[in-house]
Order: sequence, then C-alpha cells, then structure tokens
Amino acid sequence: MKPSGLDRGKARGTEGAVYVEFLAVFFPLFSFFLGLVQLMFVHTASIVTSHAAISAARAAAVVVSDNPAYYGSNPGSATGARLVDITRAAKIPLSALGTDSSAVDLKLDSGSYGRNQLITVTLEYEYKCRVPLGNLIACGGTTKKIKAEASMPNQGADYVYSPP
Repeated sequence: MKPSGLDRGKARGTEGAVYVEFLAVFFPLFSFFLGLVQLMFVHTASIVTSHAAISAARAAAVVVSDNPAYYGSNPGSATGARLVDITRAAKIPLSALGTDSSAVDLKLDSGSYGRNQLITVTLEYEYKCRVPLGNLIACGGTTKKIKAEASMPNQGADYVYSPP
C-alpha cells in the first residue's frame, strides 16, 4: 500500500533537520578547532622566541669581550659588528618558525659591559598568525607581538688582547 500524500510530506519535512543541526554544531566547533590550532602555533612561537633570547644573551656574553682586532672596537662594547652578530644569533632559532625573521627587535640593557657584569637581552618578535579564522580568535588580528628576556654574565677575558 502506498503512503498517502500527507505521510510523504511529513517525511520530507524532517529530512533536512539533521543537516541544519549538523551545520549549527559544525561551524562553532570548527572555529574552536582553528582557534586552538592558532593558539598552539603562538605558544610554539613563544617558546622559540624565548630560546632565541637565550641564544642572543649567550652570544652577547661571548662576543662583547672578544678580540678587538676582529670587531674593530674595544672589548666590552655591544655596538657595531658585535651587535650584528648578537642579532644574528637571535634570528637563527627564529628561522625555524618559517616566517620572516626581520621582524626582530633586539635591545640590550647597556651599550658596554665589564667582566662578570650581567647582560640582559630583550627580544620582541612580530609573529604572523596565519590560520584562517583562528588568527582572529587567538591573535586578535594578523600579528601577535611576542616578547622574551634573557640574562647571562659577561664572560670577559682576564687578559688584554695584544695588538696584531
């Protein structure tokens, strides 16, 4: 026996309800997932930025008192070629993020250091949030500024370099 037209209408009216419920649940859950993925990337970038700050502090502790014949300035200064090497030491770990490492802002707490004086490096990095929709949820836009700080004592030599 064939179903009447009235029964067919009821069955047809409930077929799309599951699809509407799926869409009502899927989009918020998918947005939440994208936000979590972007948050994971931001946290990873934060860890890498902390490591870059430690690398820069370590490089500063070694380079600041290095041979003046190589750097062309007196030991203890953190300017010129020494600062370039310190910045390069910070950019190397940041290259693991696969983004442009030119967005690095490196600051030292002083321009010159004596033996065993503490060198503090502050590193700010503009991380580009690239997960669609997740960047709005986790970063509040397209970039997030990540800041890290590290300190190490100046490991200057006990001797004076002889002229070349």
